[in-house]
Amino acid sequence: MARDGSIEVMMARSGTLNTDHHLSRTLTPELDPTRNAKAEPLRRLWPAAIAGTLMLLLFNAQGLEKWVNRLPESPVTNALIVAGQQWKSLMDRLGPARAFDAVRKAFQDFRGQ
Repeated sequence: MARDGSIEVMMARSGTLNTDHHLSRTLTPELDPTRNAKAEPLRRLWPAAIAGTLMLLLFNAQGLEKWVNRLPESPVTNALIVAGQQWKSLMDRLGPARAFDAVRKAFQDFRGQ
């Protein structure tokens, strides 16, 4: 059975799916991204995960603020909401949040939105 268990994936891997189907083009054995992949220990993921989290904290404070505002109300989450608002305010004053907004606007302009 296929890893995600969907019938489309099973059919694409077995070659019984119409070749015009989008999954049949991406999941053929010669295009399978896991084919000949080297197993890596999970500990090699941590530096990338930490770096990505730090980048998001610096450049996407608005996303953090929105996320904490959606948490259910409790004394702990109320403190997190205040901390998120303060962090966004700090990032706005220091500049990283403005850089993120400028990049997002440039990308949206590029896409024509």
